[in-house]
Amino acid sequence: MAGLVAYGTYVPSWRLEVGGRTRAVASYDEDATSMGVEAARAALAATAVEPDVVVFATASPPYADKTNASTIHAALALPERVGDSRASATRSAPAACGCSTSAGSNCGARPATARSTTAAPWR
Repeated sequence: MAGLVAYGTYVPSWRLEVGGRTRAVASYDEDATSMGVEAARAALAATAVEPDVVVFATASPPYADKTNASTIHAALALPERVGDSRASATRSAPAACGCSTSAGSNCGARPATARSTTAAPWR
């Protein structure tokens, strides 16, 4: 089976009120990678299918000297056969979506589960 079979989201519990509007903000010990791990755990809990690839997309990766997808891969204790795909640019989310739905033509592996982080918009 190829394609997207589950997804996960994570919204930080901290809230910031500015001008009568509330926004979710990361705590001092949260970054895009740690929030990605939480979103990935939610995705894995939503399906029994084991992923073939880890897809992590962010415009602001916390680590410039190592791959963030590999960090998420390790935190989830996935088997080594699960491939890593990484993107770190303003348009990385569309690239990750293309990777997760293209049966691996962009990633080198056939993905089964995609993971993403989300930030709550101003409400």
